Formats: sequence, structure tokens, C-alpha cells
Amino acid sequence: MQLYIPDACIILAFFLREKERGEKAKDFFQDVNNGKYSVLLPSIWFYEVGNKLGMLSTYEAKMYRDTLNFYRDHFFTTVHLDQETTHTAFSLMKKYKGITFYDASYHALALARKGTFLTCDKKYYSLAKKAGSIELF
Repeated sequence: MQLYIPDACIILAFFLREKERGEKAKDFFQDVNNGKYSVLLPSIWFYEVGNKLGMLSTYEAKMYRDTLNFYRDHFFTTVHLDQETTHTAFSLMKKYKGITFYDASYHALALARKGTFLTCDKKYYSLAKKAGSIELF
């Protein structure tokens, strides 16, 4: 089964039903739910997504808080980066100047677990695609 490590932007597109990527994200997560793919996420995903959702109106934030917790507890497998994967993330940052530890963490996890990092970030993709294990969503 293909393993994917989707960036926070894909999770947000799904939660927020974004015009541009929301339908594609919905289809992707439906395929995950149907067992076509598996998903693994670095623990940072929860904070990145929670930060964005928390900036919404009070009503929306409450609704999304419950959704976020449900997906964390029942749908997404989350891991903390081990020492080797953390080292890989820093190596990516050093090699591809201008990328963040956040993005490098997702990518390093994909490299370590022989999966594919899915990102919406065209700049990151163009900088780091030579490292492999990455697709533009």
C-alpha cells in the first residue's frame, strides 16, 4: 500500500473545503479511508492545522476543534521524529536553503519511511524535489 505524508495545507484544504484544492483533498482522504493509501504524519501537523483553525471565528473554531481532535484520535497516525529523521530534516534545510523545519520534517519522514511527501507548496517542491519522495498536490 502506498504511504503518503500529506502537508498541513492538504489537511486544511480538506477541513476548510477550499475551492482550489478542497475537492482533490476530499477525494484523497476518501481513498485513505477506503484503504487505498495509508497516511502518516509528523506530530507538527496538529499544531500547524490547529493554529490556522484557531484563527477562525469563535463558532468555526469550536466546530473545527472537535473535527481536529476526532481526526487526530481516530484517523491520522502521528509520529514524533526520531533522531535520524530529525537529522535528515536538518540536512534538507542545509542543502536546500530557504526551506523551513516544518516542511523538511514532513519530507524527512517520507524519506525515512519510504513514502511520498505530498505538498501544495510550489516553492518547496521546486527547491527540494531532487531529494526524492515528494509530489506536488
